[in-house]
Amino acid sequence: MSTDPELAARLREIAEDEAAHAEHAWVLLAWLLRRWPQLRAPAAACFARACETIDLGLARSRPEHGLLADSVRAELWAQGRRRVVEPLAAQLLAGDAGHLASRPSALG
Repeated sequence: MSTDPELAARLREIAEDEAAHAEHAWVLLAWLLRRWPQLRAPAAACFARACETIDLGLARSRPEHGLLADSVRAELWAQGRRRVVEPLAAQLLAGDAGHLASRPSALG
């Protein structure tokens, strides 16, 4: 986060908004895979592809600007993939996503 209180507050708002977008995407994907099971194989192929962070050329973090060093961002990205994406993807691809809404209309 940023050392600037105003920037930190704005970054928190953005993070909350992005988390809601991500949740909606998982709910929609769960519904799509239940509705059209033939999409499981293409979805699995997408999850299997590695995706990396964009290198910004930052050797050190710049908290005054709310920026993390490339190495820190890459590690957080990898942790997120291991802790969130991979377990949720495995549940969705196995058809075990009952905890997610049953229809995209539940997205609100």
